[in-house]
Amino acid sequence: MIAEALLILQEINQTISKLRGIYDIWGRDNGLGYHELLVLYQLREKGFCSQKELCETYLLPKQTVHNIVSRYFQKGYLCELSEMKRGREKFFRLSEAGLAYAETFLEPLTQWETASLNAFGLEQARQMVGLMKQYHKILEQQLDCEG
Repeated sequence: MIAEALLILQEINQTISKLRGIYDIWGRDNGLGYHELLVLYQLREKGFCSQKELCETYLLPKQTVHNIVSRYFQKGYLCELSEMKRGREKFFRLSEAGLAYAETFLEPLTQWETASLNAFGLEQARQMVGLMKQYHKILEQQLDCEG
């Protein structure tokens, strides 16, 4: 039983790594780093966010997010939303130039993802997401029990 569980855990972890790797390869093939891709993805999906949210959503290192955000501000791709400031936490969104820049990557990415999702099947995808969320919740509960 333990050997079988270890094999399943290995397959889960390898599959997660390979999925991440596919996005990393896609990003590199399109001139974009994996973390930059995640930043653009989050900004498109949510419309605005803070560096803290980016770090928490994708479990990214603070310095990595800071470097990307700083670079995007310098290039004029981001606008600060001063009315949404919470203490030291600053919120930002893509500028018009940033939206145009992001769409050069996100439009073909969305087409690629949608075609892949359709090939996989929407119902299977819904089931997979549900199961992954359930497994994540159980792992988190087990971690809390251990801590």
